[in-house]
Amino acid sequence: MDVITHTIVAMVSLAIAYYIGYRRGERHGAQVGMAAMIGWIQEKIGIIEWRVWEKELEEAAANDAADE
Repeated sequence: MDVITHTIVAMVSLAIAYYIGYRRGERHGAQVGMAAMIGWIQEKIGIIEWRVWEKELEEAAANDAADE
């Protein structure tokens, strides 16, 4: 295989890999990142405090919805 053909095949392969990764990995990567962050926070503050914080957020959202 000559240099030009090899370069074209490599560039097309990279473009296809990037497109597939962008389409499939964007949401999955964000979900994994958020799950890791939530797990780290729960480990640092404790699961009981996390549940209290979730309850406060739910109540605040309910109050905001009721005000509208």
